[in-house]
Amino acid sequence: MVDYSVWDHIEVSDDEDETHPNIDTASLFRWRHQARVERMEQFQKEKEELDKGCRECKRKLAECQKKMKELEVTDPGSGKGELEKLQAEAQQLKNEEKSWENKLEELKKKEKNMPWNVDTLSKDGFSKSVFNVKPEEKEETEEQKEKKHKTFVERYEKQIKHFGMLRRWDDSQKYLSDNPHLVCEETANYLVIWCIDLEVEERRGPVSFDPPTGWGRGPFPGQPVPAPASPLGRGVLPRSKPARAQLEAVSPHPVTQD
Repeated sequence: MVDYSVWDHIEVSDDEDETHPNIDTASLFRWRHQARVERMEQFQKEKEELDKGCRECKRKLAECQKKMKELEVTDPGSGKGELEKLQAEAQQLKNEEKSWENKLEELKKKEKNMPWNVDTLSKDGFSKSVFNVKPEEKEETEEQKEKKHKTFVERYEKQIKHFGMLRRWDDSQKYLSDNPHLVCEETANYLVIWCIDLEVEERRGPVSFDPPTGWGRGPFPGQPVPAPASPLGRGVLPRSKPARAQLEAVSPHPVTQD
């Protein structure tokens, strides 16, 4: 059977008490908390003083006993009066030591009977703080960007083309959700260049959108629809210089970068 009597000696949190409407509840809780903290500090101070007094008494008793042994060895006959004096002092220190120990024992009993509170119910086993610091991004050179773009295209070209052929918004959104690695600048650049190449070749049928202008391409050549068929279709402009130069050469509209 579980013994719940220990919970009868708990000092509940102040915010669980009901107060009179005319009493400033916040101030009352603050005063109660301050009084409890002061009681705990006073008790801890008393405990430290008793512990310090007991240790000091033990130290003096050890020194006195050491002197008695030295006196017995060096001058057992003539130092009789000094020896009796040390014996009396040792006896007094023993009585004081016993008194200190009794006071400490009473204090421990008092501490055991004290009600628990929010500060004594539990203590931190360990504490650890971790700060996630964002690494400083280095500006990539044009050569690095070109190499990165080339590597990405070689790896995901098939998926990018499949995405570019999708006509329905829901299909495009689902495909990007299943392949989140395609949501990046490299995909947008490839689609732009691909659209430019197809425009130059006058192959408008297979392409579902025109990223530079935000106009969709219908299933028939030259038939526009006023909405992009892909989440990347509206307002996507390539940032790399080769792609932008190619776009400016064939686009009938001025190319601007936000």
